[in-house]
Amino acid sequence: MWRVLAWDPAYALESPPLEGEVQAAFRPLEEPWAPIGEKAASWPLLHFVDGRERVEALLSDGQRLVLLGSLAVGAVAWREGRMRLGEVWVRRYAVGAEEAFCLGALSYEPLPLEGPADPQALLKGLQEERARLEAELARGLQGGVVVVDGPLRMARPRSLGYIKAHWARYLPEKEQGLLRELKPGERTPAFLLRRGGREVASWYLRLPLSGAYPPGAGLLRVEAPLEGFQEMAELSLSLFPALASHPAKDPRAPQNLLPTGGLERELGRRMGSREVVGRQIARFLGGGA
Repeated sequence: MWRVLAWDPAYALESPPLEGEVQAAFRPLEEPWAPIGEKAASWPLLHFVDGRERVEALLSDGQRLVLLGSLAVGAVAWREGRMRLGEVWVRRYAVGAEEAFCLGALSYEPLPLEGPADPQALLKGLQEERARLEAELARGLQGGVVVVDGPLRMARPRSLGYIKAHWARYLPEKEQGLLRELKPGERTPAFLLRRGGREVASWYLRLPLSGAYPPGAGLLRVEAPLEGFQEMAELSLSLFPALASHPAKDPRAPQNLLPTGGLERELGRRMGSREVVGRQIARFLGGGA
């Protein structure tokens, strides 16, 4: 019989980075290796895509573990300064389970895993499903440029991915030094990045900052398809600094872009109250703290 484990799953599960493996070879796509400033670029229709994940319970029947989690992915369209909410998908999963879990109004789809279902594998399974849903939603968007919060995981022309946290290092020591020289509104030249059998163009960009800041502050790593990456690189210099968030309104400023922050708040609202969901799970399955 399944029961809720008597600890908060957030303490048992640490989030492993999904950014990908570090590549051995470095190949610049632009020369010279020097800062590049903004060039005038008009903004097309923009689709911002993002997702949220939430671990809601970790279950055990004494032999197996199952993670109950919810995912919300969505898109907002940005045109001429106006933002419009697009599609939003909210789904609940029983990661590591072969059967669905129906707990009153809560229904968790089974998401079986290959191999041992340890806590890290369960969390990775939920994160990979989120990445799959984000890519599926992005592929269905028509026209314009798609901007994804995270690495590019879909084959779509005219798209940008931006990475706010830098868990992996992609530049040799000499080229890495350029990051310290970047001024707000400047980027590095693009370089080739190989990940999971795919190749994309990537570059670093510094967002506007006020006052004194450490060398790594305000940096985004941006990705784009190899074909047409110059257009996307020029657009990124015009787009990302203008949409950077302010620390008075967002604790992840300036990297959490304004449209993404608004979308994240709406996704959180659609996922419902964590406390209410937790009480409902405990009522059906018992256990817990």
